[in-house]
Amino acid sequence: MTNSTGEDNAAVGAFALFTNTTANFNNAFGHSALQSNVDGGQNNAMGDSAMFDNTTGAFNTAIGDDALFSCTEGSSNVAIGDEAGAT
Repeated sequence: MTNSTGEDNAAVGAFALFTNTTANFNNAFGHSALQSNVDGGQNNAMGDSAMFDNTTGAFNTAIGDDALFSCTEGSSNVAIGDEAGAT
């Protein structure tokens, strides 16, 4: 994780929250979960590559491999299941 000023984040898995810098209150569980996140806060991503492309989106919940994979700036979304909301 390249975290610089982000607080209260949890990351479990290789590359989880890897590019996070200023975002707060995120949970990323799974290989590459929330990998591209920079300053999107209060997200929950559980599953390999869940919310992979998110950069600034906030208040999202993605449960399942690749769930919300391509969501970059969307907020207040819920996706449950493998590849749910992935495109």
